[in-house]
Amino acid sequence: KTRRDRADSVREAGIAGAHSNEAMKELLAAILSAYESRGEGKLSTKKLGQLLTARFGSVGESKVHLSDLPTIRDAFFGIHRELYRD
Repeated sequence: KTRRDRADSVREAGIAGAHSNEAMKELLAAILSAYESRGEGKLSTKKLGQLLTARFGSVGESKVHLSDLPTIRDAFFGIHRELYRD
């Protein structure tokens, strides 16, 4: 499968939409788009912190908009799992 195929499968499964928090949905959609256009390097745990800082100014501020770090990390790894399910 191509990256686009994998990202589309996750979108169709509604993984990003499974969250009630709009900011979380937007973050997960951005992660899928980054993966699709730039590859799996965008899925590393280090990149998550960088993405949160870029979007919200700091990891601490991201918690205000999203949730606690374990929840954010779980959502991030949920996308990861779904991308490579098949």
